[in-house]
This record gives sequence, structure tokens and C-alpha cells, in this order.
Amino acid sequence: METLRGPPTECATYVLILDDDSTLARVLGLAMEDYGIPAIVLGSADDGLAWINANPSQLALLLTDISMPGEIDGLELARQIAQRSPSIPIIIMSGGSWSRDFPAYRFLDKPFDLTALMTTVKDALALPH
Repeated sequence: METLRGPPTECATYVLILDDDSTLARVLGLAMEDYGIPAIVLGSADDGLAWINANPSQLALLLTDISMPGEIDGLELARQIAQRSPSIPIIIMSGGSWSRDFPAYRFLDKPFDLTALMTTVKDALALPH
């Protein structure tokens, strides 16, 4: 687990970034940090679910890839979070053309640029641009 902007605290909320491509995940985490948005970076939906279960009040937004190794994928985790906490915004990233299949989620087609990422994140969190 990589925590950007210091260690998790009980009152902080975080963007949870899940991608098995560690280089991409780190770049996304650093982009969040550059915009002053605290982020947690993990490599699987299984790890993400464990973090969410351990820190249920600290999830501000889920940013997840679909295809990752493990018992569950990013889409299954998104479904679980949407069911448990419908107010948590979810952004799905994928290199495939999945966006038409899941209109309930915000979607970023890979590859995307950091401007598109941050616009989508800020919109989801209702932050000023």
C-alpha cells in the first residue's frame, strides 16, 4: 500500500486507486497529490476491499481498473461499494470499451491524459476546477 500525503488518519478521506499496473497507479497517485487530494494506491481489488473494510469512513472516491488479479475484479468491487455506500463516487478505468455497459459509473478509457483524469475526479468529488 502506498499512502500519499502522509499516513491515513481517522478524520481524513482518500481517493482509493486500484490498478495492477504499478507504474500507472503511482502516476495517478502522484497526480492526486499534485492537486492536493489524498490518495491510497493498491494493486488489486482484493487489497482495495480489505482497505475499505478496515477504513469504511475514509473512502472519498474509488478509482479502479476492471481487470486485476485476485478473487474479485474492479467491477465487482465497484458493484459492492455502490450497493453498500451509494454516495461514494466510482470511476472505472479500462483499456476495453466497457463504458456503454455500465452507465451508472463514471468511466475513463485508457489511455487517458491527466487533465481528463483530474476533471473527472473533481467532478465526482464536486471540487472546483
